[in-house]
Amino acid sequence: MSSSLFFDLDGTLTDPREGITRCIQYALENLSVEPVPSADELLWCIGPPLQQSFRRLVGEELAPRAVDLYRERFSEVGLFENQLYPSDAVGAIGNRIRFVGVLYGYGDRNELATAGAVEMVGSPDELTSLFIHWKSQ
Repeated sequence: MSSSLFFDLDGTLTDPREGITRCIQYALENLSVEPVPSADELLWCIGPPLQQSFRRLVGEELAPRAVDLYRERFSEVGLFENQLYPSDAVGAIGNRIRFVGVLYGYGDRNELATAGAVEMVGSPDELTSLFIHWKSQ
């Protein structure tokens, strides 16, 4: 029997819109860009490389600084501003894939249980241990 583990977070398991757009807005505010576009006006930035998006927003010269500012906020706050797509759990369950809820980033215990998580883990080490346990079964 073959075992596989698939992770695809941003845009597949979680909706990154809030974190990405707020981080872009943060960078633009810190560069004194006015007016700062709304989240909806920044949706085109989700997907392409940051440098490319910031070149279009602030020009070639300010793009590297904008990326640094984006990453500054993203590393502290933005990476936690994702929302679970409820349909992903349904897709996993419908295909007999075990859906594990991780409590160290996206979704709380209640949200993950409601979505159908078969296990909950609180750290990457717990996740690794769970997979080792499953593989040994």
